[in-house]
Amino acid sequence: MDKKNPFPKLPPLSKCKISGSVRFIPQYNIDNLFGVISFTEVLDGNETIVDGVFSTPVGVSGIKTTKGKPVYTAELLHMDEMIYDLSVPVFNNAIELVTPVPYLAPLTICGKDSIIGKTVVIKREGKEIARAEISALKSFEHLVDPNYT
Repeated sequence: MDKKNPFPKLPPLSKCKISGSVRFIPQYNIDNLFGVISFTEVLDGNETIVDGVFSTPVGVSGIKTTKGKPVYTAELLHMDEMIYDLSVPVFNNAIELVTPVPYLAPLTICGKDSIIGKTVVIKREGKEIARAEISALKSFEHLVDPNYT
């Protein structure tokens, strides 16, 4: 860890030229959640950094119980079958406000089992309150580093 930077170094990113993003807009869910989940593939192509930021009309406190536990769950679906539970990286990161260690999930963006186009569902007490599709975005690294290939 760098003494000037208290956060751990991120794993090397893959040469995948896209990242994934999901946005939840208050007008389209009954709890008025606003949130963004990002997915960035790492070098070996078998893992993806998952990070989420969420809020409610009463702020971040609306996404956790009085005991600090998440009120919501997040699931990655393919054809309405859950393929990965995203609750920990999405809501724990949102509650902490800062991600001290990147959460790595066994997901791929550019591989044959790409998560692009798959669906993320947010649930409260087991009932679906929001759903959105993962969109492909040009990776941030390509915007800040012209030598990144």
